[in-house]
Amino acid sequence: MRKATVPLIIVVIIIVAAIVFIETYKKEETGVLVISGRVEADEVMLASEIPGRLIKINIDDGVSVKKNDIVALLDSRELRANKEEILKKIKSYRARIRAAETNLKHLKKEVEHQIEQAQKLLSIAESRKSQIKKDLRLKRQKYKRYSELFAKGVIPKDRYEEIELAYRTAVDELKVAQAEVERARTAVKNAIDSRLKIKAGEDEIKALRASLDAMKETLRIIEVRLSHTVIRSPVDGIVLKKTAETGEVVNPGGVVGIVVDPESIHVKTYLPEPYLGRIRLNDRVEVVTDSFPDRPIEGYICFISDKAEFTPREVQSREERVKQVFETKVCFDKEKPIKILKKGMPVDVRIPVGSQKSG
Repeated sequence: MRKATVPLIIVVIIIVAAIVFIETYKKEETGVLVISGRVEADEVMLASEIPGRLIKINIDDGVSVKKNDIVALLDSRELRANKEEILKKIKSYRARIRAAETNLKHLKKEVEHQIEQAQKLLSIAESRKSQIKKDLRLKRQKYKRYSELFAKGVIPKDRYEEIELAYRTAVDELKVAQAEVERARTAVKNAIDSRLKIKAGEDEIKALRASLDAMKETLRIIEVRLSHTVIRSPVDGIVLKKTAETGEVVNPGGVVGIVVDPESIHVKTYLPEPYLGRIRLNDRVEVVTDSFPDRPIEGYICFISDKAEFTPREVQSREERVKQVFETKVCFDKEKPIKILKKGMPVDVRIPVGSQKSG
């Protein structure tokens, strides 16, 4: 019995060795390295920029979206009411500014006219005063001479009194003329001072315009926030996950969905160190999925890490875990849409390998 067992063990060893030899020979014959990997892609968050309540969501898991497609809507009623209110205020302030500008224009004309008229009256008053002073000087001289003649009894009293009355009247007229000049000067000063009303009018318009500018800025902010009530997709892609529902309240940055950018789809795998010298960037490879094993997808090596690491933990055997590998990425031609690859899908990467390649 013992003798029969030994030949059986030998037969089993020979069979196993033959299988290993055949598989090894096949691998070398085909010259293809098969390593496992996983599909990865860049995720784009469809997020709200403002707080608000969702009133509509236009996406579901797995649907395609185009750049600028509307994916969700926030309640905008309050913002629209605020916009209407600020528009009314802007309209009112514009009307006030137009009225103030019209009043200021008229005020300027009126003030300048008043100044011009006051200066003319002052000129007339000063001219009249100057003439009266000349007359007074002559009448004073005449009065002085006639006073001496009257004192000597050369002229009669009535003639003297006539000359005296003319002189006294000229003195009174000069006082009146002087008063008129003072009043005219006061009128000119008041007219010039009324220019302060112009300054006040200009200041009022500046204040109104400043308020109008502030309202316009408020309107701009409201319009920006209104635009943010429409959440759009920033890229073409496929919705990986819908994360919010109609009626929910979202905060700024709140995500309503996650989109995968198809152009960023790639396979992440790990290249065993012994094959590092046989594979280069841009080498063509095939990616095979479990779902469609008969539909290999052509890609190319787009990244090989220059830093070695140990095999990821999901490799089960300890012997495999202690082997060093290099992170490698497989990319795909963008002009060839890759529809069967989904983020997170496990795949096999078939890499043609030959003899050691020279650098």
